[in-house]
Amino acid sequence: MARRAIFVACFLAALAAGFAAGVAFSSWRGAERGSFMGRELDLSPEQAEKMHGIWDEAMKKRRLMHREQADAVKAERIEAVKSLLDESEVAEYEAILAAEQAARDAARERSTEIFDRASEETMQILNAEQQEKYMEFVTQRRDRHRRNGKREDAPGAAPSTPQESED
Repeated sequence: MARRAIFVACFLAALAAGFAAGVAFSSWRGAERGSFMGRELDLSPEQAEKMHGIWDEAMKKRRLMHREQADAVKAERIEAVKSLLDESEVAEYEAILAAEQAARDAARERSTEIFDRASEETMQILNAEQQEKYMEFVTQRRDRHRRNGKREDAPGAAPSTPQESED
């Protein structure tokens, strides 16, 4: 029993650390993903816009498909494991799953707090014109995340204003 508890604790710690790292660094990708390709292919602005639309839609569909498949596989795994357990072990397993979700939620919250603080600090160093442009960028990014099916409160999904992040 003690070995199982240690295993579960290590598993949850590793899971939370990996999740937090992935969340923290996922928003570091460049906003203009096609800019390198555009330069390499010497695309016209019209071509670049069309290419962006093609790949934006393809990536949106790909993320949705991946999420749906991953959710289905996870649900099947959970049910398969439960079928191997007796009633008391199922309750223990469900507690493990709840702890995993709590760890993910805590990591997401910490990541959001880091982003919010950085956004607030950014606003403090910008002049009025820069603040306006920054807020346009933040709004566009938030709207892009909404269109792509990401939750607004997900890490990397910028708040619409720095004040919202203080709530």
